[in-house]
Amino acid sequence: MNTDRVGTYRTGTDDSAPLALSQEHMWESMRFLNPAHPGATFLTMPAANTIRGELRPAALEAALNAVVSRHEELRITLSETGAGARQRVAEHIRVPLAVDELPEDPDQARARAHLLHAAEDDRPFDLVRGPLLRARLLRHSAREHVLLITFQHLLVDGWGLGSFYQALEAAYGDTVTGRAPSLPPLRASYREVAARQWARADFGRAACEAYWREQLDGAPPPLEIPCDRPRTALSGGEYAVRGFAFGQATADLLTSAAWRWRTSPFTVLTAAFNLLLHRLTGTTDVCVGSVRTTRSDPDAAALVGQFTNTVFLRTRFSPADDFAALVGRVSRTVREAYDHDIPYRRLLDLLGLDRSGGHPRPPGDVCQGWLQVNGGGPAPEAASAALPLDGFDTPPDSLPTRLYPAGDDPRRLASFARENPTFEFDADYATGVMQYNTQIFGKETIDHLADQFRRTLTMALNNPGQPISKLKRS
Repeated sequence: MNTDRVGTYRTGTDDSAPLALSQEHMWESMRFLNPAHPGATFLTMPAANTIRGELRPAALEAALNAVVSRHEELRITLSETGAGARQRVAEHIRVPLAVDELPEDPDQARARAHLLHAAEDDRPFDLVRGPLLRARLLRHSAREHVLLITFQHLLVDGWGLGSFYQALEAAYGDTVTGRAPSLPPLRASYREVAARQWARADFGRAACEAYWREQLDGAPPPLEIPCDRPRTALSGGEYAVRGFAFGQATADLLTSAAWRWRTSPFTVLTAAFNLLLHRLTGTTDVCVGSVRTTRSDPDAAALVGQFTNTVFLRTRFSPADDFAALVGRVSRTVREAYDHDIPYRRLLDLLGLDRSGGHPRPPGDVCQGWLQVNGGGPAPEAASAALPLDGFDTPPDSLPTRLYPAGDDPRRLASFARENPTFEFDADYATGVMQYNTQIFGKETIDHLADQFRRTLTMALNNPGQPISKLKRS
């Protein structure tokens, strides 16, 4: 067992500690995106919510800082940003709430809010000096505001956002009435839970490494799905993010099928993604990359922190399989992969994908596509009447194509979108975004690919007993 990561989790003479398992996963992504200066990568996680009703900014700022005081993971900085990055937890930090006025015209106000939201997303953090979150309140009127909170992804994941807002609403319910925040104490700190995760990873290391050696031995090469331009020179160019919408009816069909098959919507969606790639390329050996939550420790549920890991889901199937059988195959793959969870750094070493210099084989070459579902954390509870938060997301059909230089891409999925687009679904399975390389794909092709995925999923769900080779192409 690696004793450097257990006990109190404070091991350095400078009061620094090793990165948590999930933080190391994020740090490896940052090192890939910017090997020379990983601390300069963005990896921001912006969150925006509309607040309708009377609001007291001073009470909101007090509530925000009460949450920061409660959750040590929100007070983390790095002791340095080299290959041996370590974390520090400050005893106290204050996060100011900046207030900006929006134009009176509703359309202008919304456009300005989206512009400020995008600007926050594109502004990096100083990982050494901190703090690694910032907050802005956009005031449209006395009874309508937009709250922007931006995190460095080392601090929080999709589930953690739910925990954060749950605590923020509860704290504001106290501060707005002049009371001190009365948030219940946490059963364990982030570092304590992280130490347990490293201990479990060390305990089962041999079995996990043996599983992944066998599972990814002879992994299929990258797929060449139909594109607009040759793949001969993939250096340079730009990546782009584009929204898509499957619609609520398709999402309801998906969740109903998952309930009927006693599996998760993600598993069914992954099976449909396998089917899509089969239809596009003819392959029957597909390795899909994804990200999973690592909150199996019951004390992790209430924490805001970063608890994710990259996982590769390799499924072999036959064109004679029907879709229900394919779902069964993917379900087994997902269960086995989760049962053999391995720290991402160790998996890269196991596969010979050391990215410390040169990284001749990007991790995106291990998988033929990337599919993930974001969010899924706890919903706000009793205090929501005091701080009624509504989503402030741009509708996918009006989301602009945003471009990022490929040589210094700030997005963490860039290594996986190098050749084929990635799919990121929202928690409702109805909407999401794709990231793609504009050097080989045009946005019309990306829109068509998203629609092909939707139609493939719908066709398969409506004909689950028919061999996938005979499913009608529409």
